[in-house]
Amino acid sequence: MHKIYEIFSKIYDEKNEIIKFVTNKERNIIFSKVSASAFYSLLIYIAKRTDESLLIILPEENLVDRIYSFLKEEFKELNKKISIFPPYNLFFYECNPSEKKDSYFRIDAVNTLRFKKGIVLTSPLALMYPTISVDDLVNRKIILNLNEKIDPEKVVESLIDSGFERVEQLFNFGTFTWKGQVIDCYFSPSDVPVRIIFNDYNEIEKICYIEPDSFRILNSIKQIEILPINEFFIDNTTKDKFIEKFFEQNGLDIDAGAYVHDLQNGALYSILWAFSNLQSSKYYLFTHLNKDSIIGVFDNEKIENEIETEYKKSENAYKNIELKGLSSPNQIFINKNEYHRYLRYFKHFICYTKNIERKEKNISVDTTQINLNISKVEPYQNKFEEFRIIFNYRILEGAKLFFVVNSEEKKRLSILFKELKVNYIEDELIEGFYIEDKNEYYYNSEELIEYKIRSKAAKSFQVEFVESTLDIKPGDYLVHINHGIGVYEGIKRITILNQEKDYLEIRYKNNEKIYVPIENIGLVQKYISFGKAKPELDNISSKTWKKTLSKTKSEIMEYANQLLILYQKRKEQKGINFQPFLELENALADSFEYKETYDQMRAIDDVLYDMQQSYPMDRLICGDVGFGKTEVAVRAAYRAVLNGYQVALICPTTILADQHFDTFSKRLQPFGLKIGLLSRLVDSKTQKDYCKRAEDGKIDILIGTHRLLSSDVKFKKLGLLIIDEEHKFGVEHKDKFIKLKSDIDVLSLSATPIPRTLHMALSRIRPLSIINTAPEQRVPVEVFVEPFNDFVVKRAIEKEIERGGQVFYVHNRVKTIINVVVYLNKIFKGAIPIVYAHGQMSEHELESNINKFIKKDAKILVSTSIIESGIDIPDVNTIIIDNAHLFGLSNLYQLKGRVGRRSRKAYAYLLYPEENFLTEIALKRLQVIADYAELGSGYKVALKDLELRGAGNILGKEQSGFIMSVGYYLYEKLLDEAISKLEKKDNKKKIKAEIELQLKTSIPDFLGLSKQEKINFYEQLLSCDTEEEIIQFKNRYKNVIENAPIELLNLLLITDIRILAQKKGIVRILEFKDSISIFFSEAKINIDVFLKFVQKNEASFNQQINDRIDIIKEFQETENKHKYLIEFINKVFQDSST
Repeated sequence: MHKIYEIFSKIYDEKNEIIKFVTNKERNIIFSKVSASAFYSLLIYIAKRTDESLLIILPEENLVDRIYSFLKEEFKELNKKISIFPPYNLFFYECNPSEKKDSYFRIDAVNTLRFKKGIVLTSPLALMYPTISVDDLVNRKIILNLNEKIDPEKVVESLIDSGFERVEQLFNFGTFTWKGQVIDCYFSPSDVPVRIIFNDYNEIEKICYIEPDSFRILNSIKQIEILPINEFFIDNTTKDKFIEKFFEQNGLDIDAGAYVHDLQNGALYSILWAFSNLQSSKYYLFTHLNKDSIIGVFDNEKIENEIETEYKKSENAYKNIELKGLSSPNQIFINKNEYHRYLRYFKHFICYTKNIERKEKNISVDTTQINLNISKVEPYQNKFEEFRIIFNYRILEGAKLFFVVNSEEKKRLSILFKELKVNYIEDELIEGFYIEDKNEYYYNSEELIEYKIRSKAAKSFQVEFVESTLDIKPGDYLVHINHGIGVYEGIKRITILNQEKDYLEIRYKNNEKIYVPIENIGLVQKYISFGKAKPELDNISSKTWKKTLSKTKSEIMEYANQLLILYQKRKEQKGINFQPFLELENALADSFEYKETYDQMRAIDDVLYDMQQSYPMDRLICGDVGFGKTEVAVRAAYRAVLNGYQVALICPTTILADQHFDTFSKRLQPFGLKIGLLSRLVDSKTQKDYCKRAEDGKIDILIGTHRLLSSDVKFKKLGLLIIDEEHKFGVEHKDKFIKLKSDIDVLSLSATPIPRTLHMALSRIRPLSIINTAPEQRVPVEVFVEPFNDFVVKRAIEKEIERGGQVFYVHNRVKTIINVVVYLNKIFKGAIPIVYAHGQMSEHELESNINKFIKKDAKILVSTSIIESGIDIPDVNTIIIDNAHLFGLSNLYQLKGRVGRRSRKAYAYLLYPEENFLTEIALKRLQVIADYAELGSGYKVALKDLELRGAGNILGKEQSGFIMSVGYYLYEKLLDEAISKLEKKDNKKKIKAEIELQLKTSIPDFLGLSKQEKINFYEQLLSCDTEEEIIQFKNRYKNVIENAPIELLNLLLITDIRILAQKKGIVRILEFKDSISIFFSEAKINIDVFLKFVQKNEASFNQQINDRIDIIKEFQETENKHKYLIEFINKVFQDSST
């Protein structure tokens, strides 16, 4: 931001009042009409010219973070320490846990302000709370120098006094170890630990930074400053007096007891809410300013309003608390009047974003006031035409326009605004501004373009695995089987007992957090509900989740019973028992030109198994476009015909019917099957012939559009109905389906079923098979979401045609489709042959145009969405969809699937009018298609569509309530569990046991597995729930496991122990330094064997409440410890199924 700073610097050089302020000839100064960028530059201007500390107060946390990053990266030459004084993540007068790192950063900011003469950035809420006292900071801060003589024991005592915890193994901020002459201390959450080495004479021989995992020495330093990590230190006498009085006022109330317990353990909230009773004096950030320090304030009016609002919240919260004896808000917080008092006491510059009256703000007479006349610009996000018109006029009137952008943004904007006279500055800008005195406008790209959908940043394998497996990203809701609904915060690497592991960080109510080892990912599922309602976070400290889970389990059991009755009625209905003809069916399978994927083969098996049953099949096959659903239908149709029955295949469009006719004819005519087609592209004479032959039983398979549902179409012996894209048919067509399929088998195919269809399948009302594996050599379609403009269209088409390809251009309005053809002819000057197609054309014209395109006589096909299903042309690898925001999610996904059906890279351009604001749902639809560009995402897209649109009324309030309570995935598991219990079968979807052993686990890069292969490895390993499955898994990955490093072997060991635990009714195993805890539910314990273990002196066991056993035994090696654990489980616990 140096170029922008220079612009402001020249302005400030000409302001005598500013020069007087920085040379101490003016004490205070107030600026009106100041933008954020002008304030930021003013801050730098003053910081460069003073040696004093600066306290900068900003109205919002995001502005604090942004200015902090700009100062750290752009203006390192200031040579000033820069710190943030953050607010607490607390709710007024609630029992909220807080993180020590928040206190550390506050103390660090105090230290910066008082002793480093640096810059501290803060916000109104942070200012309101008290902070560490001067004495505590000075007396508890530890400064150690190289060669200094000091007893290590004294250093240890000082660390404990400052709030650090002594541990055996350094693993987290706020801990330290002391082993002989070496002290390792994790002194800062934003830095690596430090090691202090003493010689035999108690002299500090070396001070160095170390890596937190390997403890490898990094660089040596001559001095280390270790700040206290608690803001408040209460002596025991004061604490005991308060507790005694507190119990007198509240009695032995449960809440009072919990409060006192937390106070004795130093919980921050418990100190703050009783502050005046525990501290003799209050210190705020203001009280740590030196007499010559400078305060800078931006948007003071907003800051005052924020302080007033938060203070009122604290007063309301205080009125509602039941506990007596806590401090009132005026005994804890700064209010607006105190804020004014502090401002008047110190030298300051205060900025307002608008013009102010001196009397309006009651500015004292010794304050100079300047109107900078630099205001925030009005944003024109995506209002490109309006912007062009306004600035064309302004430029003609003498204004100058500047875009402050990077090189990529410059290319984009130079296309969008090529008609305007724009000056470009390659720099960064916090916020656009207008300099009235010069009539100059400065914009950044964010003020011009609102909906920039960025591609995903590269992620680590662990993050990619977790987020791919669970389909989550930070900020999404998760459900943990033991703790309930929380928010996924990302992957955090933590070292515990010298073992580094990756954990999912999950935040719950009141900012409580848990960390789940990556190998226990099976305990966690993404929270999916239907519609827009957000779930309430669960509280780890309370039993609410257990009650919710218990109640939901009971209600689902009742619902499952009703469902089983429905199943039974369906099974009692008489269907067709299609017998296998293995030799002939194998011949058809062998003639398939591609190798079946695992998912595709499983779907074929599912369908053929259903067809063998005595009741009618009704199965949905959900698979991405081009993933092989049609071949599943071919195999099913062949079996039906071999059994002497006819097959009807119905699809929504003429083009798709024609394509299915070609595919089925190619696959089945060599085996003697007779296939017919009913559609607009078939003449009436041929159609009549097909209808008569179907009625006479002389046609085996009849394919068509809704024409198949006409009254003149009859079958002699219909046995199988195949419906492609069922959701595209209207209500009247579906009524005919119901009549048609009362006792026949039905197979539905879809890439992205509508929510209602998918919801039925997921709700166990309708069986579902998913084909989620891409054929070999398929690559994902690259998706671009952009405003419509000539350059994007021209570039996309030229790029495809230059590599010998063809282009689909989708325009979904029949009335204006010819205008698009004219438009394209104009921008390419008639050089590229173009044809068009829509559903209202005559049969002859439609067929003629499509055939021209297939034969490559035309390079561009302009079409309505009729190409959404069925067109499969290998050389078409670019699709442009204009007005993409008007399409539904499944429509967009299907259209995108029209390209990229072979090994060549394909592109999809989703364009929306640049002058339009997108609705939230429209934007989310485009974002989903951009996010789920990877192969096999159709199922995920359909689930996302459920979230966005809801599931209709198909399930009623009862099931919706289940799903709202626990999320879809856990609902499905609980339903599966309930049905298995009622059917007295082994539950295939057992809730996984939670195994947390202190073992380092990973799949090292040197094994040569790609990221996707690693993800597949993890997913398949986590899906193993029986000994047979893990044996099959190990055989499948024999080559990888043979030379496996210890990290991978540990992963397999944890899986073996999890499977064993599940078999024995154990729900959780936790390893600590000196013990292993085993938690069980409905487990059968062999008491005699257990007592023999107890009687041996090898180990001692304590059976405690809540079905828990603790194993305590010393082991020389970790390996022996885990062997002992397995032996103990096998001998003490019986199989839960026996």
